[in-house]
Amino acid sequence: MRLALVGDVECVISDRVPSHLPNKTFQFRSDHKNAAVLKAAGIDAVSVANNHSLDFSENAMLDMLATLDAEGIGHAGAGATLEEAMRPALSMTRDGTRIGLLACTDNEPDWAAGPNTPGVWFVPPGPASAPPDTWSATAVPAPTGARCRHKCEVQRRLACPRPRP
Repeated sequence: MRLALVGDVECVISDRVPSHLPNKTFQFRSDHKNAAVLKAAGIDAVSVANNHSLDFSENAMLDMLATLDAEGIGHAGAGATLEEAMRPALSMTRDGTRIGLLACTDNEPDWAAGPNTPGVWFVPPGPASAPPDTWSATAVPAPTGARCRHKCEVQRRLACPRPRP
């Protein structure tokens, strides 16, 4: 039985291109129209907490979030405020199982969302709290690679399956 199909959007989905891009080796963007591919694939929710969500500006990131909303695709890890960036994407299965997607990043600390500023949910390495007991399961994207070595323990603590009642 398929509970939920989740993924990671490792780019910004927007047609907005600012005149100045960040001083990075790579900037990733996909055209606005391509969000329909995620919908057609049956994606329920995506992580947008990564080192490319703001490659093309806060406006492009917010445009992406509005596009995902319009397509009915949940998203977690970025928002217009820190509160929004920390909000999980929730999905309910046909049998009533609640799936929560939490997404955060330890990359690009300058892109951290604030109380009144858009950005990603930046979480430096360290202790993490457990998800609410009302969730049956939690999905936590697990980036890999040399710069992601310390994440294993944080992800283990966040991605704790709940026993079914």
